[in-house]
Amino acid sequence: PSQTSEEYRVNGKVLPDSVDRDGLSTSFEISDGDTPLAVTTDEPLPDAFWTAMANDSSEVDVVARGSYNGRVFTASQVLAKCPSKFKAKVAAEKAN
Repeated sequence: PSQTSEEYRVNGKVLPDSVDRDGLSTSFEISDGDTPLAVTTDEPLPDAFWTAMANDSSEVDVVARGSYNGRVFTASQVLAKCPSKFKAKVAAEKAN
């Protein structure tokens, strides 16, 4: 039997201490504040992800696109954003 693979997009904050990297494969959990979701990807993660993790692992927001099997979200693309960093930069630019 063939399964239809729908593509979904999810977003949330990366849970600190949930990131596990093994070669190109990376797994981590994200949460909307209530429910954690396990995410795995074989794609390289963007530099913004690792930079944000190094600066403040509790403030890393990601958007992931991929498929969900009811247990694990397999991402074909992961985008990272670090809003606190951008807010600080904008505030600094306005002050000058």
